[in-house]
Amino acid sequence: QMERDKQYFANEEDIEELNRIIGNLNKLRTEEPFYDVIYEEVQLFLSGEKTAEDVAKQLQNKAEIYLNE
Repeated sequence: QMERDKQYFANEEDIEELNRIIGNLNKLRTEEPFYDVIYEEVQLFLSGEKTAEDVAKQLQNKAEIYLNE
């Protein structure tokens, strides 16, 4: 984990984890508004505010709520 100017630089393991998380989201189809949700959550991960696991849980929860509406 390298930090410079309070920015987090993802390593290969982080990128693979995020790809796995996004790939495992239960979804029938992805609407454009959900891309914003993914972007926001990934930014929280990259800034070090959330772990990959927390982001995964939050995205799964938001996806389920979105699909149930």
